[in-house]
Amino acid sequence: MWLNLMDACGISKAIDIDVDKSEHFILKTGHKIGTPEMLTIYKPKRILVMNCMYIDEIRKMVLNMLPYNMPQILAAEQIIDEENNY
Repeated sequence: MWLNLMDACGISKAIDIDVDKSEHFILKTGHKIGTPEMLTIYKPKRILVMNCMYIDEIRKMVLNMLPYNMPQILAAEQIIDEENNY
């Protein structure tokens, strides 16, 4: 939903821990939804987390998957707050 509402041009991948969503596409943007394991293939520089309540859990999971290539992890709320402060 967030990708549909925001400018998704700079977002290259969508990942969801819910296996029922994997291999499906986001309707408006066309992003294919992948599994967290795909992070080891993509090795992203940044990860945008939709629900900040899970950021610590996601950070630990990503650290286990990418211990030598830890990406920057941001909450979507941070991005929205930064945009509104300008």
